[in-house]
Amino acid sequence: LTVTGNYAAVDYQFLPQYVYDDSQERLAQRWIGEWDQGIGDSGVRPGFIKLSVNDRPLAEIERKLLRAAAMTHLETGLTIGTHTRLAVSAFAQLAELDARGVHPSAWIWIHAQHEKDLSQQVEAARRGAWISFDGINTDSVDEHVAMVKRLRDAGQLHRVLVSQDAGWYTPGEPRGGNIRAYDTILTKFVPALRSSGFTSAEIDTLFIDNPTRAFSVEARRV
Repeated sequence: LTVTGNYAAVDYQFLPQYVYDDSQERLAQRWIGEWDQGIGDSGVRPGFIKLSVNDRPLAEIERKLLRAAAMTHLETGLTIGTHTRLAVSAFAQLAELDARGVHPSAWIWIHAQHEKDLSQQVEAARRGAWISFDGINTDSVDEHVAMVKRLRDAGQLHRVLVSQDAGWYTPGEPRGGNIRAYDTILTKFVPALRSSGFTSAEIDTLFIDNPTRAFSVEARRV
């Protein structure tokens, strides 16, 4: 799935000037236009709205992006996924969305593995948000299994998503540089889940049912 939206993390260095100049309504119309007509002249439509915020309380420009995303979701039904990391910004986002009539189930807490107080992810999941534990690699398999297990034991497996975030190949470096494998979830993570007592039905929930529901295109209102 490709995306619409804007990326405010890394202290806003990737935000184009129009994000500052446009109103939140105008930003929403840009994104809605990409849904209606395709991105540029590609004819390709976005599969969800991707935002990002910094690891601190939300700044006004981040709130502006979130308000535009709320408008876009209510018009198009596209899910909002935010590179979030820490709970301090996660719950601020949920409050902003709630104030604009968007249900938590329309929002994904991306990179939630960086918040080490797992009670925060449990609380967000209980409210209805999606919790995405990303960045799975060979060194983090056990940690990621433990995080998913914590949410499962709290009765919230049905709100969890997982990903590797990326493989890695560096153009220009010999043989692609220090390549990070693309198959770790299948070759390491799923077997580790089974060894930890996850059933086939629970693994299907994690890898089939949850993504299907998380990325469904439908307006989810409070």
